[in-house]
Amino acid sequence: MTVVRLFAKRPGGRVPAAALPLVHRGICKLCLKARNLQDSHYLPRSVYKSNRGRALKNQNPVALGAQIRQDQEQVTDYVLCSECEQRFNKNGERWVLARVPHDYGEPFELQATLEKETPFHIEPGLNLYAGTQISAFNMDRLVYFASSVFWRGAVHQWKTSRGEIAFKVELGKHAEGLRKFLLGQEPFPQDLWLTVIVWPFRQVLNAGLVPRPDSQNGWNRYWFYVSGLGFVLHFGDAVPAEIKLRCAQNTPQRVITVERAFGDILLDLLRAEIRAGETPELRALVEQINQVRAKDNSAIPPSIVRSSRS
Repeated sequence: MTVVRLFAKRPGGRVPAAALPLVHRGICKLCLKARNLQDSHYLPRSVYKSNRGRALKNQNPVALGAQIRQDQEQVTDYVLCSECEQRFNKNGERWVLARVPHDYGEPFELQATLEKETPFHIEPGLNLYAGTQISAFNMDRLVYFASSVFWRGAVHQWKTSRGEIAFKVELGKHAEGLRKFLLGQEPFPQDLWLTVIVWPFRQVLNAGLVPRPDSQNGWNRYWFYVSGLGFVLHFGDAVPAEIKLRCAQNTPQRVITVERAFGDILLDLLRAEIRAGETPELRALVEQINQVRAKDNSAIPPSIVRSSRS
């Protein structure tokens, strides 16, 4: 990648180079063309805005890493051109991020919609819905958004300005098929299975977690989470049939999943990471959050997972 400052004309001469923004020239990793590259986000910029604690003294999001802290740092790098950034925004990001809660206690439109619908499959802790039958869900936008984030994690090594390195999404041969899908050149790959999960508890966890591995015996699995929506990508020779049948793309129903275990695992993970990085400042933050949540006297049951069709 080449970094240059351009000159611009003005009356009486040229604008000094130092007064102009840097231009990062390189190959866009999506369209593979030589372009001016944007300061691209791993998770979209609005995810960070959604996770600001407006009722807290320090409203910055909590960043989990080698050191747990509150700051405004966002994981970015020069990866995509402007045209491809807009493609991501138009085809997935704008629709998805307009429908997740942007603060604690805000309504979650997609979750509220599912409470009025009947799952086509029910088992303990698990409800499956037909996305093709629920107009509030744009499955194309959800699948595109998730695919764009997993693909970003595969084609670039993301890290923070502090040098903390994000997990790499090791897609291998699948990365190229996903790239062509994102460009509209090919359909979603038939050997990838994507699960879209709606948060199972009434109190939505406002958080943004970049993709991380959770591989199983014989197949690969990566997941990420954005304020009420979880996305899990599966691939490999031994992906179980029941996982394939929950796919949000390669199934007739284009399945939406509500799974209590996903919420429990994510909450346990966050608790463990917070305990491992506990400091006096973090304890004070947790106390503030608990005080805010204590004001919520909602009588709605904590879980939306149904045990029967009635």
